[in-house]
Amino acid sequence: MGLFKNMWEKYAEPDHDKHPRLCQESRMMFKECIKNSHCFKQKEDFRACAQEDINAECIPHRIDYFRCKRYMIDRTKDFRKDPRHGL
Repeated sequence: MGLFKNMWEKYAEPDHDKHPRLCQESRMMFKECIKNSHCFKQKEDFRACAQEDINAECIPHRIDYFRCKRYMIDRTKDFRKDPRHGL
């Protein structure tokens, strides 16, 4: 079983060193901003600081990250509703 997993990771999974994951830079900037925020230093609850008690300087990073995630999939290309495909 271990041999199959190693072969799968080698040939089927992307090489993240050559091709970093989408939105990785935005994600890291957002995480660093939250970790350096005043809220995180007091509570140490990442989720609460990222959602409710977000600092003003972290809001642009949050917006950038979520925009990147939203546009990863182009929702205007819904093939199920396209009459040319006859589905």
